[in-house]
Amino acid sequence: MIMTKPERLLFIINLLRSRERTSLAQLSTQCRVSKRTIYRDLLSLQRLKVNVCCDHGYFLDEQHLFPELKLTEKERELLGFCLNYTPLNQSNHFAGKLAEIESKIIAALNGGNPKKLSRYMVGAIPKLCRLSADQDAVLECFFDAILNHRKISVRLKPHDKEFSGLRAVGISIEDSAWHMCLTDSIGNKTVKIPLDKVRSVAVSD
Repeated sequence: MIMTKPERLLFIINLLRSRERTSLAQLSTQCRVSKRTIYRDLLSLQRLKVNVCCDHGYFLDEQHLFPELKLTEKERELLGFCLNYTPLNQSNHFAGKLAEIESKIIAALNGGNPKKLSRYMVGAIPKLCRLSADQDAVLECFFDAILNHRKISVRLKPHDKEFSGLRAVGISIEDSAWHMCLTDSIGNKTVKIPLDKVRSVAVSD
């Protein structure tokens, strides 16, 4: 069974913890992916502040690992459920980010290395509620504009009417309906635009 990237990152951390030195070839064989993929995974771990060192093989700098995180079993279950069964998982982009967050938490947990935080509380997201690739791309651009305080232009369906100079201020999810919250250049009024009415979003210069 092929591991997802978050599962693979966690597997690599645990593998490096259990050995003094591990070669790129060994990691590639253990994870059943190419050496290039493993190299990219190691760069991802560095960005996640996991200090992977290389000296005649790869190993972890134990002095600079994640600080120990102590959670009760009940806390793990509740947190795992919140991460895995939130409406955000209707979006492939956000689902990937949440999986990375869960991997970070698991890597920092005291004792045991579960693949998932939640084992007993489960849920499901109806397939009909999942966002299309186009909607996912719109959300990713919109969310980046929020975090980077960039103005955007929005093109609406069905006649491609375009509005420019808008400021992205939030995302609202109500009964599985996604809305983009925006203000004009003055910022006096906030409007909510349904995601399914949006053709495209572009960051303004």
